[in-house]
Amino acid sequence: MICLTNSRILKRFDFVPFNHIFASMPKKIPEEMEKRIREEFKKFPFPGLLGVEVDRLEHGFARLRLPFHFRLTQGQNYIHGGVITSICDSAVALALATMIDKGEYMLTIELKTKYTAPADDDIFAEAHIIHKGNHTAVGEVDVLKSDGTLVAKSVVTYFLNVKETGEIE
Repeated sequence: MICLTNSRILKRFDFVPFNHIFASMPKKIPEEMEKRIREEFKKFPFPGLLGVEVDRLEHGFARLRLPFHFRLTQGQNYIHGGVITSICDSAVALALATMIDKGEYMLTIELKTKYTAPADDDIFAEAHIIHKGNHTAVGEVDVLKSDGTLVAKSVVTYFLNVKETGEIE
């Protein structure tokens, strides 16, 4: 038996540390942190305007839901690409919020989205933080329809430790 992990081929009897197997599994966050993040998100005007809802939060992970509505579509009754990109940005922000201290701030500095299918149904954005350093963080997002169809993939980079006014420290 041969499998790949960490760009290395493992043979049947190679040792794989137990913590390596479960390192990427989402971890529960404290209840008070989840409540604070959900309450703060309700105050964000743009996601509220779109109708974005928080579905699930875990350490370094967020799943957002966007109910389909005609006002969010482009000319052929599919959800507009800008709306999809916006939910990606919000999903990474919430996933990152589960990993930073209260009082720390973040600001999007780069975002790239690739579309794979049109969205004519509710969509879900599932974001995972893949890197968090002292000054930047990177998240990956899969946007899925209710039936599991991949609509888009996105990579978002955030600058960390931005003052509440938007000034960089």
